[in-house]
Amino acid sequence: MTEQQTTDIPGLPLDLTEALEELEKDTTVRGWFPPDLVRTHLDVKRAELRAVEGLSPAEVCRRLVDAY
Repeated sequence: MTEQQTTDIPGLPLDLTEALEELEKDTTVRGWFPPDLVRTHLDVKRAELRAVEGLSPAEVCRRLVDAY
């Protein structure tokens, strides 16, 4: 594949917020799952982001270790 061909390939989301936005916009991918599952997934992941907003990476890691 040439460099020109690869410039037409969209990049992956850079963070969870962007990934959730892309999922919300992508009717094809959303169509693979029941609507309630997609909505619940989006709501839970956004709640998780709010729960760690403003925390340092080390604090986020500590919370993940404590939870799992």
